[in-house]
Amino acid sequence: GVTDVPEGPGGHGGVSSRANAVVAYNGIFDLVRVGKGSVPGEDHLRWVIANFLGGTYAELPGAYAAGSPVLYVDGLAAPTLLMHGTADETVPFEQSELFRDTLKEAGVEVELIAYEGAGHSFGNRTPYYEPTLQKLQAFLTAQFFVREP
Repeated sequence: GVTDVPEGPGGHGGVSSRANAVVAYNGIFDLVRVGKGSVPGEDHLRWVIANFLGGTYAELPGAYAAGSPVLYVDGLAAPTLLMHGTADETVPFEQSELFRDTLKEAGVEVELIAYEGAGHSFGNRTPYYEPTLQKLQAFLTAQFFVREP
């Protein structure tokens, strides 16, 4: 999986809450790395995460770790489709590369589609909207409808 959260008390204890597939656009997968400030140019992202979590990495290292799916990858993680613009100035493209590499190392089915020169919200507008939607549809169809017994 990519989470350390146990099944909750929501009344469906016999049904797993484990994801069957993951699609992520411009994802942040390692909050610890960003919070530590080890990558130049991530000051704004570090500020956004600190505001979201209510403190800096130095103040809340456990929250940063808990919010970093890259730290919880194992061979049970769901098949994953990552889409990210290479010119994203909000979330570095390297976040998706890191997650892809970590999933691959664990033997998880993963694909990273890099949109060359695209920024953060590329999937919401032309020329990216239609191709992105087609990739998403093909991935989800393959995961949920075209499985061999």
